[in-house]
Amino acid sequence: IGLGTGVLPAGDLWPASATRDETIMTADGFAQVLPRDKREVVLVLQNKGLVVGMTGDGVNDAPALAQAQIGIAVDDATEAARSAADVILTSPGLSVIYDAVVESRRIFARLRAYVLYRVAATIQIVCVLSIMIYAYNDTMPALYVILLALLNDVTMLPVADDNAVASALPEIPSMPQIMLASVLYGLLQTAQTMAFYELQPHWFAAPDGVDAEMYKDAVVYLQISMAVEFLIFSCRTPGFVLFSFFTENRPSLALLSSVILGNVLVSLLAGFANTLKIIQVQVLWKDIAYIWLFDIAGLLTIDLLKWMSNLAGTGWMSAGAGTSVLGYPDIPESMVDGLQASHLSTLMHHRSSVRSVHAASRLSVGSGLPGAGTPSSNMYQRRSQSVLPFPHNARAAAMHANFASF
Repeated sequence: IGLGTGVLPAGDLWPASATRDETIMTADGFAQVLPRDKREVVLVLQNKGLVVGMTGDGVNDAPALAQAQIGIAVDDATEAARSAADVILTSPGLSVIYDAVVESRRIFARLRAYVLYRVAATIQIVCVLSIMIYAYNDTMPALYVILLALLNDVTMLPVADDNAVASALPEIPSMPQIMLASVLYGLLQTAQTMAFYELQPHWFAAPDGVDAEMYKDAVVYLQISMAVEFLIFSCRTPGFVLFSFFTENRPSLALLSSVILGNVLVSLLAGFANTLKIIQVQVLWKDIAYIWLFDIAGLLTIDLLKWMSNLAGTGWMSAGAGTSVLGYPDIPESMVDGLQASHLSTLMHHRSSVRSVHAASRLSVGSGLPGAGTPSSNMYQRRSQSVLPFPHNARAAAMHANFASF
């Protein structure tokens, strides 16, 4: 299962020292351990800045389960282990742990995309309306503002079930990064709308017999509404938006349909304004088509800036989103050659075994890095640099007295 052969006896855990701590970091495991030995290993790893997970099924695992940040009681665990754990598995196997990590990272990606989008859209609408009022002494009808909020909220409901990929490494939510990306998106969207506002008298002039001010309000509303809808496609992926349509991170059919239908709806409201009586004046169909092209071009331009920012290593508009993906890799050829067909079939269909192979392959890659001649160099150095805080488990502290006899 990719465990490694560096398994040491429990006697190497004592007495405590800096050398002992380094041994724990580099060892593959310890044999013939007592409950206090397990808890000691967890404590040392936590003091190194790591977030520690622990699985167990018996009373002797309870102290370590309580101390670990993520204590997991496996199926058929004793009541003591269940009481000390944070997560209780109800079916055999450990694949559910991996599946939970994958799904939680997908949920996080969806939440980040929606928060990034929602704040950016709000900044755009507030900035555009404020500039129109204070710089141009112009206003937008209240009905248009209500339609912006209503349609935008409804069309974004499918984000909750959007396609998302799990990042290969844990991602730490950073509000400064999210706010920075949201502000940049919002300001770029505002610049796009104000450019349209300035060009409107020349490119989207009102036809004869139609009030110029009312026509301007209608086309500006149409441009804002469609631009805000398209923005979600850029916020949901750290890569270039066009590339995402050809990967597993492509927008879900529900989200894609919702955005397109929302924009088609506002286009119909503008194109049939004389009949539907919602938009004040009817917008020419050629102007509606040009607004579609203008907003799509604006989306691609903004997303290109995001992509270039990522290539430059700043990632200002990605809100810390990772580009690597956590998935199920292929079995190395060296293992395939040594397996019989029946065993290979079982292994390929057993997801936990495939993931174990993945862990082994990552360890082998790490050993080829510069400075990897010593086990404690690069691989463990990267892990010890985790910026996640060590959340001292209050429940663990309360249970220490109960397990002192161990």
